[in-house]
This record gives sequence, C-alpha cells and structure tokens, in this order.
Amino acid sequence: YGKRVMCYYTNWSGYRQGEGRFSINDIDPNLCTHIIYSFARIQGNGLATTEPNDPEMYKQMMALKEKNPDLKVMLAVGGWNHPAAPFTQMVSTEQSRAEFAENSYNFLKQYGFDGLDLDWEYPADRGSPPEDRRRFTQLVEQLSAKYKPQGLLLSAATPAPAAKYDSCYEPEVCQHLDFVNMMTYDYSGPWERFAGHNSPLTAQKESVQNMLQKPACTPDKLNLGMGAYGRTQQLVDPSQHAIGSPSTGGGPAGQYTGESGFLSYYEVCQKIKEG
Repeated sequence: YGKRVMCYYTNWSGYRQGEGRFSINDIDPNLCTHIIYSFARIQGNGLATTEPNDPEMYKQMMALKEKNPDLKVMLAVGGWNHPAAPFTQMVSTEQSRAEFAENSYNFLKQYGFDGLDLDWEYPADRGSPPEDRRRFTQLVEQLSAKYKPQGLLLSAATPAPAAKYDSCYEPEVCQHLDFVNMMTYDYSGPWERFAGHNSPLTAQKESVQNMLQKPACTPDKLNLGMGAYGRTQQLVDPSQHAIGSPSTGGGPAGQYTGESGFLSYYEVCQKIKEG
C-alpha cells in the first residue's frame, strides 16, 4: 500500500506562547499526505467554526497546497471536549442526517476542504444514547453517498481498544469510510491509579487484529495513531517506577501546554535536555 501520513493540526496551537507556539506557517507541507484541521463543531444540522479566526486559518491551510499540490486538507469535527447532544440531535432522523450531509458538503466546498473527519467521542458513550451506535452507521452511509460522487473524502477517528470500539460502532461502518484513524494512544494516563504505557505495542496489535475482523476494514483503510506527546503520572513512591506502580494522578503541567498529566513532544525534549 502507498504511504499515507495524516497529520492533525489543532486550531489552538497558535495561541501558545514563546517556543510552544505552532502556526500554520510552521508546517512542512511535504511532511504529510493529509492534514486534518481540528476542530469544527456541530451546529444544528451543519458545521460551524470554533474560533473567530478559523476562516482565515482555513485560507492559510489551503495555501500549503501551492507548495505541495498533492496535499489533501481535511476538516475534523468534534474532539474530546465536544458535547454529545449536538451529535445525537443531528443523527436522530434520516432527514436531519440528510440535511447535515448537504450542509457539511457546502461548508467543505466553501472553504476548499478535501473531506471530513468525524471525531465524535463517542457514539453510544459519554452521554450519547445506545441508539447512536446504529445512527452513526446511517450517518456515514448518507455522507458517503453525498461525498464520494463529488470526490470528497470521509474518515472517522475511533478508539482503538477492541471493547470500546465494538461498543460504539457497528462492524459494517468501515465500508462507508475512506479511512479509519485509530487512536492507538491514551491506553493509560493520569485518570488511572497505576503507572502505564500511553501507547503499548501489544495493545496496539490486539486493536488492529480486532479491526481487521470487521467487514471492509482492510489494511489500506486503517491509520495507526501516533500521539506526539506523553502522559505523566505522579508516583506514590518515586523509587517504585515500574509499569503498574501506584500513582496518585497527573504529573506537573508543561511550561507551554499547561495541562497536568500531559507533556508535548517538545516539552519532553526540553526535560531530557535539562537532564
């Protein structure tokens, strides 16, 4: 299969201070085959921006294609902090899904995007009713019918652990998607009370094996997620630092990202440099 490197760019990266700031102008347009601008939000049965400067940022993102004409730029909708209710309302009927397919298509075309990445975290979970598992399949089926004839891409970001994936998605959902972006990270973190690995190799292998058992989830559709960050935990006893050692929560917040239990790649590099 041909190489596919899909890179997420978050629209708050440009707000960070000092060396932590990362703007669209800092992106190497030849590093990735696809860039996914994150995030838009659900508003009614359509898409809406989340930041006042998003339209200008969209223009800057599209300008990267001047340096790499083969680059595909997609838009992600949702994210961890997006509430479930707007998604649930939007998928609730065939008519509301059809309206979203039409409205989202117009939004993508208006700003020049090559496709949509559905980052609903998650159907039938975190405040979303069980019925949304089926309705998500119906949504991607209707979106695919609208997008594919017009050459637009459709992908979904999904949890990787088998039990979580199977509880949120029907087996046939893959057949309506061009790609599945597996979130093969956050297997462990400060929400637990023992030290664990953020992205363990064995767990990733099990997740992929589970996906390959689904209809139409062929290897060429699966993208393995690689988080450019680390999870940190405060150990109960610093001398006990093996996997499984007791912990009490997240480690100190990073200088630039400011979130307990989380360090960006460049913050990890900074700590290594400081010894």
